[in-house]
Amino acid sequence: MKKFLALSLGLLCFGRAPAQKMGGLEIGAAVPNFQLTNQDGATTRFTDYRGKVVIVSFLFTRCPDPSKCPMLSAKLGKVQELIGQMEEARHRVQILSITLDPKNDTPEVLKGYAQGHHADNWTFLTGKSNDILKVAGLFGEIYYDEKGTVVHNTRTSMIDPRGRLRRVFTDNDWKMSEMTGAIRQLLDS
Repeated sequence: MKKFLALSLGLLCFGRAPAQKMGGLEIGAAVPNFQLTNQDGATTRFTDYRGKVVIVSFLFTRCPDPSKCPMLSAKLGKVQELIGQMEEARHRVQILSITLDPKNDTPEVLKGYAQGHHADNWTFLTGKSNDILKVAGLFGEIYYDEKGTVVHNTRTSMIDPRGRLRRVFTDNDWKMSEMTGAIRQLLDS
């Protein structure tokens, strides 16, 4: 309950558009700039990716549920491969995965995770718990600690090159064709 309350307060701190049913920014809303630390220990800002289609997801490296983070990582890895094959997308799409377990997912841990997924245009981010909570709130990601394990919903958001939220995929039941079709549509707009 404490984390959920903090999530609600995190949404209020950013003072953004009214939330969707599951919380977070409305489709079409501008994503405010945020700053976290990448797998190389460098500061990364959301605005660093202005002009690109950005895919934002939340996961953690010690996730025990194969239908959550491991499946999401596998699907995003496949998306990364497909992006590499799309001439028009190769340098215009960025995947960001933000940990929900910053205590354990240090830059060093995330670097190993990135290497295991052959991350090219895929950046893994960590930071202070409160900062991650605020960013998660922007995207409607709800999570809490349940006896040492992070429990969370699964949302993957797509942001257009101008920094506006354009699509939210819930759970892991989206298809590659859906994701690549949405990427192409945003690159063409």
